[in-house]
Amino acid sequence: MLIYIHSRDYSFATDFRAKLPGLITTKRFKVRQVYIPNTIYNITSANYKIYITVGVTTTSVTLVPGNYSIDDLVSHIQTKLNAAALATFTVTYSRITAKVTIAADATFSLLLGTYTDNPASIIGFEQVNYTGDTTYTGPNVFNISSQFLQLKSAILTNGAMSSNFYGNDPSSNITMSIPISSLFGGLMYLDDSLSQWVTYPTNKQITSFDLKLTDEYNSAISLNGRNFTVIIEFDETK
Repeated sequence: MLIYIHSRDYSFATDFRAKLPGLITTKRFKVRQVYIPNTIYNITSANYKIYITVGVTTTSVTLVPGNYSIDDLVSHIQTKLNAAALATFTVTYSRITAKVTIAADATFSLLLGTYTDNPASIIGFEQVNYTGDTTYTGPNVFNISSQFLQLKSAILTNGAMSSNFYGNDPSSNITMSIPISSLFGGLMYLDDSLSQWVTYPTNKQITSFDLKLTDEYNSAISLNGRNFTVIIEFDETK
């Protein structure tokens, strides 16, 4: 039996419980196909603020959520920092080192440790406060986007979870890696060549299916109002 699960039928498009059309008795199942629109932002409400202190004044600058290229994000950060009018900032990206430098014409503090709703991990900085200087270069390379998504799934038998959703029991959960293979606005497609049958030692009666999309770091993602489709095959036991 093939079950088509559309995220639009559920309240949260990337983390939901799908109800099957009825009780299914099966000994194995497999994800056959996945269709996901690449509408993922790299700047979201979870990482869109940068807090700075110049002299005795601390302020936050708010980036506009969206999907940015490296050059566009660097330019956007510089524009927003200068709009705060505390100093004159320059933000540059080195294509040799793949690192970002934030500089000003006055001593300033970059408060990436005190406040964590910032893009530090994307622009190559640690989640710490940088203080006492006019120039800071991130120690890590610029990481503009995830390289792949993870589709996590767990079955429910007779209304109860068969195991912890994030558990390591391969007989209960599936985690599939989905390469981000399309540009923003395109469609990511995965067939069953990267999926395996999940087989149980005895028959299972399945009532529901939990599905969750995360990035490669297990952080929740948003498709920004778009939906995705998963096709799952159950090998029914008659």
